[in-house]
Amino acid sequence: MSRYQQLREKLLDFDNLVENLDAAEKFAAEAIGSRTTNSQIRKYYDYLISLKRKLKSGTAEETVKIELKLLKARLAYAVNRSQASISKEFKFFIDDAVDKLVKSDNFPEVYEKFLKVMEAIVGYHRTVSSK
Repeated sequence: MSRYQQLREKLLDFDNLVENLDAAEKFAAEAIGSRTTNSQIRKYYDYLISLKRKLKSGTAEETVKIELKLLKARLAYAVNRSQASISKEFKFFIDDAVDKLVKSDNFPEVYEKFLKVMEAIVGYHRTVSSK
């Protein structure tokens, strides 16, 4: 198992949120690094926040899960463009997270925890990329 896979597994252990947030800094620096632009990572984070708002406003969980699955396709497209500004490791993390989220029995709670991990990744990535 690669170092990046180990970091992804730590990040996706939503029952241990404190460890997740510690792993977020390493993931932002090592796995995402300069291969993903701040604007791109923020774009996907903002999209995830918009799905949270939809969920809270009464949109069915199933609809949000479908949107998450479509996010995987959007990231696949973005990574494979000739001028890609998204790292494959970021895509793999989102893929793994979406797979775990859509299978969750307690989707709203797990989604909230996932968003906290994403917030940490976005913040740490901003710090790392500005150095």
